[in-house]
Amino acid sequence: MKNLTNLELLIQQYCRDAGFPSYGFTSPVLDDKYRKHLETWLSSGNQADMNWMKKNVCERTDLTIRFPWVKSVLVVAENYFSDYPNRHDEAVIARYSRGEDYHRILEQKLKKLLTKLKMADSSIIGKTYVDTSAVLEKAFAVSAGLGWQGKNATIIIENVGSFCFLGVLLLNREFPVGAETPNRCGSCEKCLKSCPGNAISEPGFVDARKCNAYLTIEKKGNFSNEEKSGLQKCLYGCDICQSACPWNHLWAKQATEIRYFNHSEMLDRSLFDWEKLTVADFQDFFKDSPIHRLKYDRFRRNITALRNL
Repeated sequence: MKNLTNLELLIQQYCRDAGFPSYGFTSPVLDDKYRKHLETWLSSGNQADMNWMKKNVCERTDLTIRFPWVKSVLVVAENYFSDYPNRHDEAVIARYSRGEDYHRILEQKLKKLLTKLKMADSSIIGKTYVDTSAVLEKAFAVSAGLGWQGKNATIIIENVGSFCFLGVLLLNREFPVGAETPNRCGSCEKCLKSCPGNAISEPGFVDARKCNAYLTIEKKGNFSNEEKSGLQKCLYGCDICQSACPWNHLWAKQATEIRYFNHSEMLDRSLFDWEKLTVADFQDFFKDSPIHRLKYDRFRRNITALRNL
């Protein structure tokens, strides 16, 4: 059997070289508290019309059901924060989508690591996921010790904050599991109080039906008058609760991966300019952006809703 310590050192060195501010290992089988939390969240209809989230609940917290070979889960975090000063605040685009598609960038980095591991040990089996399948990335991140889950359900990482992408690499090797980080939100409720739709019904429970991130990205069809009234100039996504977090005020700093914010200037447009956007413009602007999956019609819906506020 290959020396697991050498593989662990290889992973640690790669994560440092890749610029991941936090990373860690955990078991592929989560503590039962995570499944119960998910089931409680779903039972109240917080998933809105994202009914796919109700499928395979057990598989989300026990990855060995689908992948019996998995022994460890490596979770990595990637900082995407940018302090680019928007000149136009009547049509705000969330920070995570102000650059190239994070799915592609982060998955490429994880696949490169997997290739290195296979070169060191040909018996290595691995699989990467970046926000694209039935994996509870945030729960695995907490279990791996990357950070704690804030009251707005984001992962808060020491010296980084919550403006982070998460990626996972499933491996058929067992590595030392990280220790969970104590929750340091205390009595603070700034994220709850800042949410324009009061979507954070209680700490750790976000009602998608009232959340601007869901409404402007995932929701199909037109907005109700109540939904429109709470959009708060959000054209795509929402950073309001994260921007209110004191830990982000203390820790958030410019990402080193410039591809996560290299479209910031191009997207800094007035609502009037966005109204002139054609289908061809949309395809050209967002061809390598996470916004592309929204499609033109829903992007126009968002523009129209902000114009009619």
